[in-house]
Amino acid sequence: MSLPAHQSVIPIHAPGRMTGFPRSTPLIGRSAELGRVGDLFESGHRLITLLGPPGIGKTRLAVCAAEQHSLRRRAWFCDLSNQRDYEELCRQLLATLAEPGRPHTAVAEVLASLGSALLVLDNFEQLVESAPTLEQWLADAPALALLVTTRERLATESESVVELRPLSLPQSPVTRQSVLESEAVQLFLERGAASGATTDEDLTSVAEIVRQLDGIPLAIELAAARTRVLSSEALARHLAEGRALLSLSKRTPTRHRTLADAIAWSWKLLTLQERHALAACSVFTGCFGVDAVERVLTALPVSETSALEILAALRDKSLIHRGPGDSLDMYASVRQFARERLETEFAEAETQTRAAHARHFADLAQRFVRSRLLLTPAGTLQPDVRLYSDNLAAALTFLESAGAVTILPAEERWRLRVELHAALAFLPALAAERSEHALKELLAVAPQAASSQHATAYLALHHATAARGLYDEALSWSSRLLDDEQTPADVKASALLRVGILQREHGRPRDAVLSHERATTLLQGEASQLAAVHLACLGRLHGDLRNFEEARRLDVEAEARCERLGERWLSALASSNLAQLEQERERFDRAEALLERAIARFRDAGELQYESLYAAICGGLYLEWGKQDLARRWYALGERPLELVPPGIPQVLLYGGRAVLEAEAGNARDALEQLQRAERSLGHRPSATGSVLLALLRASVELSTPTLAAQAREDARRRFDAATRPVGNDADATVAMNNTDTRFALRLLQRALQRSEERQPALRVAREGISFVLRDGDRVDLSRRASLRRLLAALARAQIEHPAAVLSVDDLLSAGWPGQRVQPEAAATRVRVAIATLRKLGLQELLLTRDGGYLLDPDEPLHIDE
Repeated sequence: MSLPAHQSVIPIHAPGRMTGFPRSTPLIGRSAELGRVGDLFESGHRLITLLGPPGIGKTRLAVCAAEQHSLRRRAWFCDLSNQRDYEELCRQLLATLAEPGRPHTAVAEVLASLGSALLVLDNFEQLVESAPTLEQWLADAPALALLVTTRERLATESESVVELRPLSLPQSPVTRQSVLESEAVQLFLERGAASGATTDEDLTSVAEIVRQLDGIPLAIELAAARTRVLSSEALARHLAEGRALLSLSKRTPTRHRTLADAIAWSWKLLTLQERHALAACSVFTGCFGVDAVERVLTALPVSETSALEILAALRDKSLIHRGPGDSLDMYASVRQFARERLETEFAEAETQTRAAHARHFADLAQRFVRSRLLLTPAGTLQPDVRLYSDNLAAALTFLESAGAVTILPAEERWRLRVELHAALAFLPALAAERSEHALKELLAVAPQAASSQHATAYLALHHATAARGLYDEALSWSSRLLDDEQTPADVKASALLRVGILQREHGRPRDAVLSHERATTLLQGEASQLAAVHLACLGRLHGDLRNFEEARRLDVEAEARCERLGERWLSALASSNLAQLEQERERFDRAEALLERAIARFRDAGELQYESLYAAICGGLYLEWGKQDLARRWYALGERPLELVPPGIPQVLLYGGRAVLEAEAGNARDALEQLQRAERSLGHRPSATGSVLLALLRASVELSTPTLAAQAREDARRRFDAATRPVGNDADATVAMNNTDTRFALRLLQRALQRSEERQPALRVAREGISFVLRDGDRVDLSRRASLRRLLAALARAQIEHPAAVLSVDDLLSAGWPGQRVQPEAAATRVRVAIATLRKLGLQELLLTRDGGYLLDPDEPLHIDE
């Protein structure tokens, strides 16, 4: 494997002033941590702790830091791997300092005699009870500095901690550059090359490998050694399957020969309570919260210590670490080791622990689904649930296993599975087809008493089938609730909300109005978030139907209600509606303020679907406003959350709008690429609104693309006229004029038509140069003048493919008289005469001489008829 030239490698050389230091390989990455250690020493700190989990590279960093400071002070390295108490610590230290045999009481005296010195104490975690002694040594030896590597904080007064995190992983989007800039990838490539592996350019697999290994240096080194016999692709696959590959390293000491040995060393230092907790935490997939840990600990021996205290202890010992937000996480290697301990040392409690995990996340799923259905306050629950979606899926896996069957009643298992499947459908974190299939199977075996879960399943099925474009089937699931007299009013109102949204998407805004009005009647003026959102939906629909004053009234009322309820992200829905009303009236500055505030609220609430939708709409606002740089920025901001929501209209607005932007900027290739992404977003079952929206945006792109504009103009004009002046009951025209988003696309198309008509080609060249037509001129026939025809075709192709490119005399001679050999002087004359003839035929203003050659004026539009 080849190491990139720009890798961040810190070379290590063992100078003569360093005693007892192990031989080490170059340090890759860690420049920030190394700089931090240096800054602490420079500012007078004398007890610095390098803290981190097994295999994170503490020793290697300590060696490198000591080397940097060895020019100013002598440095000694003391390995404490096998020392267990204070007396053993003193004996090892005296042996390191060449004072063996002296009593441990002489340590302070020996240290003081060193003068300005640096002492590295490696692997101190099993000696933390002796940490106060370090403070006393520093007091007795005022010129001494200590650098300690440990997996557990010393918790002394003067300790300065430098915590080591994993090496940087490839950033998204994954490109060759982003992969090679990753410190973890650099280490993998360097160690693979050192082990004799052949060059492997499969950087995608390398990126996957270092991600699976959490960027932990020891794990990466052990895996890289395997590339002597496995390709990167095979290694990534083996790691994904959980195969034990991280062993047989030549690394010393013995306890570090495998990553598992390194973790086992930390396990031995834990109390029984801490082992219980770490084993229990292994059931989590991905990150977890303190409340989840409290739940799963109930299945293990009761502890008088709170979960929070135990987690703090495990955090101090570097066995768990901070995850996103307020969550906690475990490195994959630690989790795998702890899971093995759960299955062996605590086997009697394993199934109960997994059951407690499933119950906790099913409860979270239930709260989330009810908030999505607006049956309870919405709050900001979605970010937490999305963060824990892997745990929801893991809980489902357990509930479908034999272990769950043995300890959970059938009805409880059914209820838990419905809640989890519904949550994963609403996130969405599973493919819509899989959610649909699972929920249908569960309904087929539903117990009679689970009425609330029936409603949850029906509404989740509505959502899953709608995401697949199955319009009629989605409505049928909602109808089961609406037709049932036993369904509570608020559940019916929630179903009607989803029905109205679906009807609008499928080009039936008047039916949608009736659905939302029916829901408003059911709620009978309730001051609830569900009632407020129905008002916002009615406001949007009246905006679609161009009842602008009524739309404004409803949106303002909905916004005020949501604000009073404290539902700020729901109020942002009404604000966004108001923004689009302002945009349609060309009050762009007002629309800008409303949209930016709304998007910020969606982002804070973790509402990715709305964030991406309105970021796309904000991009469209700036596109229509003529602020292309801001439009490009907002389209880019909206793309990230789009990866996490089902394909549909938001993607069409974003990719289609960006396609128009790039086409207007002259970037034809980028425009067509974005248009194709928009087309793929609709899939095989596009909605009526999505289809019309895409067709209008495509027409704008084609009009703004020079090679397509002439043939597209007639079709675009016909499409625009059909939408704005429909004949009969044209369904597409009805959709186009009765939807805010499609009217935006119509305005873009109108602008493209105006530009196209203003910018008629100055020259139209027929295929192979057989004829040409100047703007508003007559056709000039060249069919019987072969050389002139070929010359003109070559000049026209050059202007289309490479604007401003000059064709030399030789280029034109080859084009006009292919295969003929002519003396240079005669060639120049022949070409000059032909150019003069073309100019006399009408091209005198367009056919330019430049740099000894010729070209058609690149500032004048040209079209080649194919």
